[in-house]
Order: sequence, then structure tokens, then C-alpha cells
Amino acid sequence: MALLNITDLQSGYGGLPVLHGVNLHVNAGEVIALFGPNGAGKTTLAKTVFGNLPITGGDITYNGKLLADKSVETRAKMGLAFVPQESNTFPALTVEENLNVGLIGKSRSQIGMAMQHAYDMFPKLAERRYQVASTLSGGERQMLALASAVVTKPNLLVVDEPTGGLAPIIVEGLVERTLQIAKEGTTILWIIGDDSEKILPFADRGYLMQSGLMAGEWSETSELTNEMLAELYFGTSTEPVEAKRK
Repeated sequence: MALLNITDLQSGYGGLPVLHGVNLHVNAGEVIALFGPNGAGKTTLAKTVFGNLPITGGDITYNGKLLADKSVETRAKMGLAFVPQESNTFPALTVEENLNVGLIGKSRSQIGMAMQHAYDMFPKLAERRYQVASTLSGGERQMLALASAVVTKPNLLVVDEPTGGLAPIIVEGLVERTLQIAKEGTTILWIIGDDSEKILPFADRGYLMQSGLMAGEWSETSELTNEMLAELYFGTSTEPVEAKRK
């Protein structure tokens, strides 16, 4: 049984439908890449999985349980975590205070171990622990957002384009840390933007999303060359994606 199973999912913003019957599954322990052009519905899918947008059709099950009637808080307690691309930290709080938000209710020893693990994974945050989040660089804020999710020890982590607009050396570090999170046992649904070629080779499987629908699935994401990605993102060919994979 898949850890996350999405069937014929429909969702959107108010009266504007964005997802038109999406099907996707994520098995425990996988790193799944979700890629596609801007406006394809990738972020809408992530927000619907985490409960920020309502399900208007279809189903989402997590660990065999339907999520439609579950609040954001309940989903977090079930082991889901979501790192949005923007507004993913508390800007007026320090780095350490941001990390503590996810540790409310934990024992002193649990907090200490979780903090140490976060600082070991992101040494730059240890240097900035008393710095207000709004004064961090873009890359440091993304590190903090990931670390804030990691301290909650999620079973499933959904990350929305964490590397967007960052310098190549920062991108490499974030990719490395995200893969480390996966190696430590967290299942990841990784929404990818402009850095597809840097991330796809590390995914177990990949889904292409276009116009609110799944347009293809790859079990060998390393086969996706830069030329293929350019055609899938921007090509004008009407040939079905399945044919392009053969």
C-alpha cells in the first residue's frame, strides 16, 4: 500500500479549478519528483495534500486514511510536513525560535536532540541561531524552512521548489541536505522548478504535470536529458508524452 495515494484529485482556488483529476502515488522511502512548467498545478497539489486548499473531487489517502476531513494540524500530527516555496519561516522570530515552534510539547531532552540534529545538518543555522529570520539570506531562509520541518520528524515531507532563484552553490547544498533527510528515513515529494536537471537524477520516480493533469511518469528519471526536459516544458509538439519516453 502506498504511503500517499492521490486518486482523480480535483482542487483549486475558490471557483477556479486548477487540478482536473490528478493521479499520483508515493511509496514509503521514495523520493518522488514532481516537475513541469510554471502554472501546471504543482503548488496547488502540494497545498491540497497538506490541507491548505480543499479537495473538490477525488481522494487523498495517507497511510490508508482519507485526508479530506483532516485539518492542517491533524495532518501534521499524522506525520506530514510541507515546506512552501515562500512564507516558509516566521520572519520576526530568531532561527532558534523558528525551530522551537515545531517542538512545542516536547521534553527538554527531545528538544535538545532535535536542535542539535538540525544544527549538525545545517551548520550555517548554528552560526545564525540568534539572528532574526527576516535578516537571513534567501538560501539561509530555505535552510531554516527545511530544518523546521526536519525537527518534527515527519514521515512524509513535501517540499515546493526549495532551490528556486538561488545561486548554484546554494542549490547544491540544499539538494545534498534534502537527500540526507531522505536517507534518514523521510519519504519526500519534491516539487521541482528550474533546477530539474540537478534534482531528477536523484529521484526514484518522476511525474510530469501539465495543465492540472499528470502527463507522464518515469521510473528512471536519470533518462531525462536536458533536451527532453526542454521539449516537455516548452515544446509545441502534440505527440503524446508516452511516445516520447520510448
